[in-house]
Amino acid sequence: MGAAGRRMRGAPARLLLPLLPWLLLLAPETRGAPGCPVPIRSCKCSGERPKGLSGGAPNPARRRVVCGGGDLPEPPEPSLLPNGTVTLLLSNNKITGLRNGSFLGLSLLEKLDLRNNVISTVQPGAFLGLGELKRLDLSNNRIGCLTSETFQGLPRLLRLNISGNIFSSVQPGVFDELPALKVVDLGTEYLTCDCRLRWLLSWARNRSLQLSERTLCAYPSALHAQALGGLQEAQLRCEGALELHTHHLIPSLRQVVFQGDRLPFQCSASYLGNDTRIRWYHNRTPLEGDEQAGILLAESLIHDCTFITSELTLSHIGVWASGEWECSVSTAQGNASKKVEIVVLETSASYCPAERVANNRGDFRWPRTLAGITAYQSCLQYPFTSVPLSGGAPGTRASRRCDRAGRWEPGDYSHCLYTNDITRVLYTFVLMPINASNALTLAHQLRVYTAEAASFSDMMDVVYVAQMIQKFLGYVDQIKELVEVMVDMASNLMLVDEHLLWLAQLEDKACSGIVGALERIGGAALSPHAQHISVVTWVSWEGAPWGA
Repeated sequence: MGAAGRRMRGAPARLLLPLLPWLLLLAPETRGAPGCPVPIRSCKCSGERPKGLSGGAPNPARRRVVCGGGDLPEPPEPSLLPNGTVTLLLSNNKITGLRNGSFLGLSLLEKLDLRNNVISTVQPGAFLGLGELKRLDLSNNRIGCLTSETFQGLPRLLRLNISGNIFSSVQPGVFDELPALKVVDLGTEYLTCDCRLRWLLSWARNRSLQLSERTLCAYPSALHAQALGGLQEAQLRCEGALELHTHHLIPSLRQVVFQGDRLPFQCSASYLGNDTRIRWYHNRTPLEGDEQAGILLAESLIHDCTFITSELTLSHIGVWASGEWECSVSTAQGNASKKVEIVVLETSASYCPAERVANNRGDFRWPRTLAGITAYQSCLQYPFTSVPLSGGAPGTRASRRCDRAGRWEPGDYSHCLYTNDITRVLYTFVLMPINASNALTLAHQLRVYTAEAASFSDMMDVVYVAQMIQKFLGYVDQIKELVEVMVDMASNLMLVDEHLLWLAQLEDKACSGIVGALERIGGAALSPHAQHISVVTWVSWEGAPWGA
């Protein structure tokens, strides 16, 4: 230990305390690895044993730096890493790109792991200065563009993993800067094993290069899931029907629009090379942009050397726009098309106007809809329950039909959950299976909710309680305690607003059902602690002029 170290060891604690936060921030991992500082909170440093040694302590001059599983947006500055770093693990971060010279200065680095990031851009010269690098893992990123400049500065690289990216092919010369390369894995979900990859098989054979057995073809379908390294050059053909790993037209379904409406289209497809083009047709006639006519056609864009996108917008639709609209992808190998039909309605056509409906199932905005068409709206989502609703799963769709005369019919909202908390819970009670073993427990639970009957705001609250009382009625002979609980629930419902009781009676004869249940259990002996209720009162409600 040097003189400075001895002075620090003997320094008073009061002098060290102010430095403590800085020591923890700059080198939180050095406590277990003296002399291996990394001033980055998510990184750890340790010594690494040279490959081939079976025993003994790690060589302190060789450093292993792990910065995995963090939120690094880019690789750490090389100057922040310890001298002698031979392994750098940067997997499972949020690195989006590699700049020219990203690792310049790490001249001893032998292994670099960048898998499971979101890297989409690798600038030429990104790996310059890594003259000793032997293993490079770029798997499971978003890399689509690869050129010979991508791998400059890697004369000793032996193993390269670029699988799990988004490219579908690799161009000749990509690996020219890698004279020592022995194993490469380039399997992707888009890998297209056609004539564009023939060069790779012959190049690999001449260089004694091994294509990893995990490098599997995704396209064409005839070669799907076959190892590229096991194929013959003659099998890599560009004849036959064109198969694209991506070809989408949005919208894809028949469109019914009104004069004056605006309608955008987007067509995306695989980019197979400089000969890939997207062309638009209307009723099989080639389309050109015409701003005065309301036809806006944007220039095609190429994304990550893998996808090509074209956008078409009809800004002011007229009757002329009716018919078939087509997005055609043309390549040297052939063409592929996606089509969609447009029906343009004149303003004189019968339709239902846009209308907003708010009810106990949600707030729905029904669009202007052609007569004779059924419109659909998504339900609101309530994650509190997974109980399926009658006729569908929670949070599906409501529907409403516009009749032939252009009038809205009542909508079907039964697939949507109730917006009111109490109503939703009471509905779940109705859905629950009931038997002799759980009837009393359910009744006690339901009584708790009816204690808040004065705050009921939906007639369905009364309807669902009445339906549960009817279900409990079938078990009163076996479970005498049910009588008292049922009477309490009926008594609690007397606190409900009379108008809601009237609506519940009209909806489902809820009041009549409760009266009938009370009459059946009226002769049973009630506990002196039970809350008494007048059957006469319920009968008077049922027989009132508003009763049904």
